[in-house]
Amino acid sequence: MDATIARVNKVSGVFSVTINPDPEAIVVMCNDPHFQTTFRDFLEERLDLPVGKYVPILADGGPGMIAHPDQLPGDFRFLIGRVTANQEIYPTVSRLILIGHQECTYYRGLSVKVPSLRTTFGRKVEHWAKSDLFAIASDFKHKGLRLVPQVCQFLEKCGLTIELYYSRLVDESGVEAIFERIPIAS
Repeated sequence: MDATIARVNKVSGVFSVTINPDPEAIVVMCNDPHFQTTFRDFLEERLDLPVGKYVPILADGGPGMIAHPDQLPGDFRFLIGRVTANQEIYPTVSRLILIGHQECTYYRGLSVKVPSLRTTFGRKVEHWAKSDLFAIASDFKHKGLRLVPQVCQFLEKCGLTIELYYSRLVDESGVEAIFERIPIAS
């Protein structure tokens, strides 16, 4: 059998499409393939957001791009642009969900790209994503006075309910994860 024909036969079929989606949330999450099933299951089972009820924005480090607008201005603008564009496309969106996770490889690269962050977070890169989520929560709570005004300005301007979650591994086997909600107190 011709390899081209075999490939066509392998992908042919009928697949369902969501008609008239009315997503409730934009979800910014890391594109790490280790956590995609975990994120999908969490969104569906715990946040009642099945596929089609949220707009996924997958990016290296997920919300980490929002947390460092001064050190990573291009990443910050890119992610803010994606959120803003999707808000315009899907006016039914009322929530912005940011999900970070333990052992994110984005942060390993970031520790080399932006060495000053090692001073901010310490040497252990494993939980930098969690530190970023707490920084975003703190910045929003204190109206940008404590950390970076751009983060707070964006979060207030977008007009969405902000939710922050951190996924960490249950144990060293690395086969299961749990989620913690990072509070944004007023």
